[in-house]
Amino acid sequence: MHTETLPALFTLSHSPQLVAVAAAENFSQPRILQALATHAVRGERVGVILGNNRLDVRGIARLARQQRLDPRPLLARIDLSRAETCHQLAECIATISIEQQQNWRALYVVGLLETFYDETPAYHEARWLLQQTLLYLKTIVTDGLPVLITLAAPPTAARAQFMHDVAHAVDVYWEAQAETPRLHAPRQVALVWGD
Repeated sequence: MHTETLPALFTLSHSPQLVAVAAAENFSQPRILQALATHAVRGERVGVILGNNRLDVRGIARLARQQRLDPRPLLARIDLSRAETCHQLAECIATISIEQQQNWRALYVVGLLETFYDETPAYHEARWLLQQTLLYLKTIVTDGLPVLITLAAPPTAARAQFMHDVAHAVDVYWEAQAETPRLHAPRQVALVWGD
């Protein structure tokens, strides 16, 4: 069993794993921004796919300016894609090339389930597509690229099973409830709070 600090979990500074973080956006968003900035400052390229269409890229620029750095080269190291539907999100992930995987230090899929929560695709279609998407992500990890996905709770109970599907598919599942972190799933990393 590995021991990782919370920042190490977000920067994916461990062997390639598929990591899921289920937490409120106000918890995960600043940590994602910090992780992206950390990679960029190190000169590392990262891929970011937005399923929730909410990432404050200006936050990275603010972090850079606080450190008296020019944000432009840092932002240029972040390859950003946005998906409006679960089909688009699945396609973004399925079409990640080997070249992109080799150029990136990590892949972040922010708000993975939010497009799958949309009631437009039928439940069984959305669930099948989610399972295919998770298989693609596992293949990417097997090829050597660490992946972190963030999850929001479903707006209704109708698609709550999707979070369970993710929890059982990933290597590490981290869930924040009532400000107390809990680990779930059989394959997990012990987390230690730290800076």
